[in-house]
Amino acid sequence: MSENNSLASKAMELLADPDFDQLNQRLNRVNVFDAVDMGRQEIKHSAFLAWLMDPSGPHGLGDLFIHRLLAQLYVDNSEKFAESGVASFVPLAADDLSELNVVRESEDRIDILAKTIDDRMVMCIENKVDSGLHNRQLDDYHQYIESTYGNRQYRIYVLLAPEGFEIPKDQCQNPAIWLTLSYSSVAKVLESLRDSAQGRTQILIEDYVRLLKKENIVNDEEQNKLAYNLYRNYSEVFDFVSQACTDQSAVEQYLIEKVYDPVMDDLQDKGQISNHWCWNKGRMTYYGFHTQKMNDYFGATNDDWVYAYWLYPDKVSSLLKPSMRLEVFPKGKQETTIGRMQHIRERIGSGNSSITNQNKQREIVDFPSDINLSDILETVEIDALAKETKGKLYKAMDNMLQLEKRALME
Repeated sequence: MSENNSLASKAMELLADPDFDQLNQRLNRVNVFDAVDMGRQEIKHSAFLAWLMDPSGPHGLGDLFIHRLLAQLYVDNSEKFAESGVASFVPLAADDLSELNVVRESEDRIDILAKTIDDRMVMCIENKVDSGLHNRQLDDYHQYIESTYGNRQYRIYVLLAPEGFEIPKDQCQNPAIWLTLSYSSVAKVLESLRDSAQGRTQILIEDYVRLLKKENIVNDEEQNKLAYNLYRNYSEVFDFVSQACTDQSAVEQYLIEKVYDPVMDDLQDKGQISNHWCWNKGRMTYYGFHTQKMNDYFGATNDDWVYAYWLYPDKVSSLLKPSMRLEVFPKGKQETTIGRMQHIRERIGSGNSSITNQNKQREIVDFPSDINLSDILETVEIDALAKETKGKLYKAMDNMLQLEKRALME
């Protein structure tokens, strides 16, 4: 039997294996969070957790979730309390938190902010699913909380991440004050609430925990065992598929390290862009940046979500075939800001519809970067490829900045 026929035979055996069917059913079970495309989107995870934290929410749990969350947070960080002298919030365990106020991204762009109506407690939660820390954002949040809620007896700083997150010292002046919370601990808390929840809330909790496991945000031992057994029995099939995919991934990762990161850093050092960031959503990588001229035009800072330039990934090959994009975020903005967005769209954008403060986001312009490596699976001259790609990226960035110059001309 030829190698191809042998591989095809193994693939058919895999499809007929009960373990494959069981794993397939687990991964494709109807889930309300799949319907809203939550996946690994931080903003949607924050929205659901904030909803559960709000004692006045229609979930029927009252302040039970926030109490259990505080207890788990204390258990997970017991050593930090002992070693660093961070003030313990144990007394809150017996307090009535039914009037807790929970808000999202409305104060200094903090992901989740929970505060009592009196001067007892404020909790700041920074949520990270895929993205990393940037621009010393934890220091900014700490400064805001201390200046705004410095009279609160308990000021609790939490960094939420899939498996906890060791805070790098170059991203935070005082890492000791930040308590870490893993999504595994959140799942543990939610599973402990299953019997207390009723009706649809119970279904939502079960669906959410399943989503965390499906997305590998939380480890699932049973799911992992099924995957291990399948790989052990059909390794040649999985290896063949993996090789076909990872060849492209390896090229992309090399370009991120040797092209995209250095070019963005260089442009920021030269003052052509004011800041930049890298954002991962599933398998897609996005680069975003601001410029000082556009900040000045909108009267915005790098932390204000008014507009963003993107090195935008192709849906199939991600950053192997990116485009350049300018987007604005009109929702809730003042009329003067909306007018400036409209002005830019009229000068360099397309489409005839007006921008209103009800639009969550609007694409102003999108054009190819001339970078197209989507068909490259193997390359010997990888350094030459990187050099050529770097030149194309500089050109694409220059084209975008020229458009900006035209848009802002009086």
